[in-house]
Amino acid sequence: MPLNTKEMILNSAMELFSTIGYNKASMRDIARNMDMSTGPLYFYFKNKAEIFTQILYDAFGKINSVYDEINVEDGDYLEAIRDFLKKYIEVYYSEFYYFRTIEIFSKSEGDFLVPEALKTFIHDSKAMWSERLETVIIEGILFGQIKSVNVKALSVFIQSIVNAIIERNNSEFAQDGPDIDTLVDEAVKLIKKD
Repeated sequence: MPLNTKEMILNSAMELFSTIGYNKASMRDIARNMDMSTGPLYFYFKNKAEIFTQILYDAFGKINSVYDEINVEDGDYLEAIRDFLKKYIEVYYSEFYYFRTIEIFSKSEGDFLVPEALKTFIHDSKAMWSERLETVIIEGILFGQIKSVNVKALSVFIQSIVNAIIERNNSEFAQDGPDIDTLVDEAVKLIKKD
């Protein structure tokens, strides 16, 4: 399905924000990257900050969908966590520019005033992530599949594992070690009740 103009603008902006940074990218650069005038940009967005805001909404929405899809089938909580880790990594690589935009936002690489509605959306999203993962952990502990540990700490640990696997896979060491599936399997073994 061909992209509509608004999607093309968002993709162009994400590419530029990811490569040259939010501060260096201008509306003119975004249009030039698409081989068009700035007119269509201003038809859809007032300014660069509005584009950035929309990208952040979309990016957090993509992550939300990964957490929404955590599914415990046949009472296998470890498999649900394994699937979550793999799905998150898959979405990271298929939607790289979205994740890079979140990194730019998180590291305050842009002189960007965050709208209150976006702050609330991000806060609510992160709360949902923790709640969803903690629910699976609690049930996994109750059914004797996951070690009995601090649930919040384990939730943070699992979320950190996915980021560590991505970082490691993006590094020069990726060729010298186990593949992503092996790393995910080993991570799940760490939380499995003996």
